[in-house]
Amino acid sequence: MSHVHIARCPDYDEARVEDAIRGSVAALGGIAQFVKAGQRVILKPNLLRPTLAERHLTTHPAVVKAVVRLVQEADATPIIMDSPAGPHNRAYLRLVYNTTGMEAVAQATGATVNDDMRSTRVPYPEGHLLKLIDMLAVVAEADAIINLPKLKTHNLTILTGAVKNLFGVIPGVTKAGYHGKLRTADRFAQMLIDVTNYCHPVLTIMDAIIGMEGNGPSVGDLREVGAILASPDGIALDVVAASLVGMRPLSVPPLAVAAEWGLTTGRIEDIRLSGVSLAKARAWPPFALPKTAGQVRAERSRWTPFAKYLVVNPSANSHCSACGTCVRSCPVQAISIVDKCAHMDLDKCIRCYCCHELCPENAVDLKRHWLAELILR
Repeated sequence: MSHVHIARCPDYDEARVEDAIRGSVAALGGIAQFVKAGQRVILKPNLLRPTLAERHLTTHPAVVKAVVRLVQEADATPIIMDSPAGPHNRAYLRLVYNTTGMEAVAQATGATVNDDMRSTRVPYPEGHLLKLIDMLAVVAEADAIINLPKLKTHNLTILTGAVKNLFGVIPGVTKAGYHGKLRTADRFAQMLIDVTNYCHPVLTIMDAIIGMEGNGPSVGDLREVGAILASPDGIALDVVAASLVGMRPLSVPPLAVAAEWGLTTGRIEDIRLSGVSLAKARAWPPFALPKTAGQVRAERSRWTPFAKYLVVNPSANSHCSACGTCVRSCPVQAISIVDKCAHMDLDKCIRCYCCHELCPENAVDLKRHWLAELILR
């Protein structure tokens, strides 16, 4: 039975965060259960884009620092690593590390931030969808991975947690190709589960101190949750995280796929919980879902008669600065700059919402049919 530990942590005070993480790892058997002396260990936070930690779009530096110290105490070498969507070069990656506080963690602890840009393609014959996976070589060559996701909603996968966070092992610009080929939430979720199974993190620790609801993962509303979740099973952790914020776990596409593949039942009753009870930790009221949730569920349920009314379209608003980030990130070249504003060609658009997620000005709105707005208001 998979084990998930829930710890209270009211804020990002470094001492309190470290106490919560140390207590959680101890409850799971101690860091020596997961990391061995001499290993090179990837620490994979969610570093969505270059943004300050105080905006809570990314895994907080206090969480990463606490895990770095645990890995070092096990006489292993921690390597902080992510490959955010966007330019795949050292200059952009350095900007991400500096802005999100990862460089400061490295300087304070002596940990390494990865700047090895080599890519590789690893064979995965056991994969359901992927038989070859593109990823950064440093991940493929590491001895172990510790996954450090942030608790947020997500327009494509409903929840971004342990499973979705591992999309970051795929080199930045290559992500667009995966979106372009895997155009439904279900197919995209199958890919995520294959990547998760291949990477097989030894430990997942979720930053759920301040989460995000609504139109996440970058333009939602912040919510205080006050928790750290930890488990050697990232899929089980996501089941608990979904329950924590009031979602039905099997309404989350990656968890639905995991259940179809026999990796979870999606039932809290089948997971061993320790620490704070789920009832006491649960966010209330439940998290607001992304505007796209109805569309994603209709796609999975084949609820076709009404699906067209639930489709959510991206549209640039008056905050658009014509910077071109959305143009460069669109997997299917459906965006162009017209009269100094982004224009979305909805006939080409595949509704991956990368433009909404990555816009530095939060200048992409999500709009759906007026009838759906009326019914779902």
